[in-house]
Amino acid sequence: MKKTSPLAQNKELDIEEKILGDQRFLDLRIYFNFDFSIFSTPPGTIQQEDNGIHSYKKFKKFQENQRSEFSRLIYNATKSSNLGQDFEAHASFLMQLPKNRFSFGLLTKHISKFEDYAKKCISKRYADPQSLASIAIPALIQPLYHWSEAVDDDQRNSLMLQIEDLIHNRNKTLPPSTIISGSAEFKSYILFAYIIVAEILKLGISSAILAYHLVYFRQQSVSTWANIHPRERLLFSVISLHTFLRFYNKSDSFSPKYGFSHNTFTDLHALMYDAYDACSSLGLITAGQVFMWVVERIESEALAYNDLAGGRRALKGLNPTETRSVVELVKRFSSYRIPVTVERVERFLAQFVTTGRIRAALKLLNHLKFYPLWQLGEAMESMLRTESENHGKIVVAPLGDRTGSTAIINYLISHSGLTSIVFADDLVHAISLTKAGDRIYFVDDCTLSGTQSIHIMQELMGERILKPHHTKHCDALSKSQQTAVCKRTLVFAYCSACDTAINRMKDELSKLHYGKINFEIIYDIPEPSKSKAFTSASAVPWESQTERDDLKKYCADMGYSILEKMAIDKGWDEERRLESSLGYSDFQRLLVFPYSVPKTTLPILWTEGNSEVKWMPLFPVLD
Repeated sequence: MKKTSPLAQNKELDIEEKILGDQRFLDLRIYFNFDFSIFSTPPGTIQQEDNGIHSYKKFKKFQENQRSEFSRLIYNATKSSNLGQDFEAHASFLMQLPKNRFSFGLLTKHISKFEDYAKKCISKRYADPQSLASIAIPALIQPLYHWSEAVDDDQRNSLMLQIEDLIHNRNKTLPPSTIISGSAEFKSYILFAYIIVAEILKLGISSAILAYHLVYFRQQSVSTWANIHPRERLLFSVISLHTFLRFYNKSDSFSPKYGFSHNTFTDLHALMYDAYDACSSLGLITAGQVFMWVVERIESEALAYNDLAGGRRALKGLNPTETRSVVELVKRFSSYRIPVTVERVERFLAQFVTTGRIRAALKLLNHLKFYPLWQLGEAMESMLRTESENHGKIVVAPLGDRTGSTAIINYLISHSGLTSIVFADDLVHAISLTKAGDRIYFVDDCTLSGTQSIHIMQELMGERILKPHHTKHCDALSKSQQTAVCKRTLVFAYCSACDTAINRMKDELSKLHYGKINFEIIYDIPEPSKSKAFTSASAVPWESQTERDDLKKYCADMGYSILEKMAIDKGWDEERRLESSLGYSDFQRLLVFPYSVPKTTLPILWTEGNSEVKWMPLFPVLD
């Protein structure tokens, strides 16, 4: 979608003022190497001095020489080294060309020559932004400006589309951004040239061009982008912000429009925050304040975040080691089902408002147990391999339905090296695959309170009394099927298990069907019930009791608030809601899986806010 800049419609402004806009706080002349004096004379002004006429004649002779076969061979052999000279000569030719010899095709050819030159500035590992800036862009702009009054509206649109195609084509060939590749600076100059051409041709710019420009930033890894020199990152951010503000007056609300999606605003938000860091590194205090102003406006207007201004300021109080640990957390949490970026972690931390509380929350995250899929698969495979060696064939059945974490663990073991496993569709199917005395396995990632496993077994045996707000997991087995279950051993296998869950399951399952259920519980990773986040047995190295208790109160108060809807839906009383404010049954877990989070984990990590209290969890869940 296109939108003509209001500045381009103001006839009183000269071309330089139109290009620069009214963003004097980020003057493009400070950041980009470009001679704006080429706009000092009106378009079409011919200055045929002796040198100019000679250049024109020399260029014509150069063209004529290329037509001979022998000269063409020589030219092709040196074409790569002469490409810059060819393009500059063509620009000089267009500047000296008499009006009666001008044709629109010469401009389209000139843009094609510019693309050829830009292409030669790119290799597999490096882009040459300096040659682009000092040679190619001036040679592109000057003839386009000179002949801008000689083309009609359709021709202007055609030239603009050719430039946009050129940008897309070059984006595909740029090498991955590194500290020395120059790709980010190359893209910045291409976008800079695009804006100048748009003003010369008196056309609007495409929001898609900026969106793709930001996608390039999104595609870079955190460590790669951080290693680029701050000046190159700042250049990329300056031209991005300048382009963005051609779609939005500073007095407008920064809300999605003109083709700017929520994702585009998210990318811009992350880029502006990085620009603030780059300004801090370079000592550019005023420019940094501009970028932070944009960050805070995007948060409040486009992304509808809660007021994070205080938290953003508090983040600056972290020391370099603590700041670097954010990047390490992003690497560790990279396999979570939604992207956990540096920007997301910082936004999550900013919600804790004060530097002291942010520092304490960072300690929580650094001691959070995040089990990647390979580790879960390894844990389950180890247990089942031992079981297979001792008992032979293993029949695995889902406990309840086949969705959620059970399905994921089933998938992991199905792709393991175990060959003696048979997967049943449900418990009834598992009964048909086994005989009296055999074992049936239920596998899952964890059991912490044991509640879900107990409830499902009670339902299967027809012994659970369901209340209106209870979740029903499955239908009861028939009497004969229940009898068949009692003739087999049910093995509950978990990657991780809490002693509380084990004790509860032993107690409750032993009561089922008159105590005739035969079962075992096996697990690989212990999760001690005493190891709560905010107790003396916590693995988190709290600096003091004050630090720990302050964060505990904040997490409990916020957890209580954001659990409001869940409490209503499940019919909790006040006591139950308070008890769950730090995780169901006050478990205070710091446990996360790549696909979901146990409800015994601190709610601030997985529960969204509501209309009354805004909160962004770091690991949002689906249910």
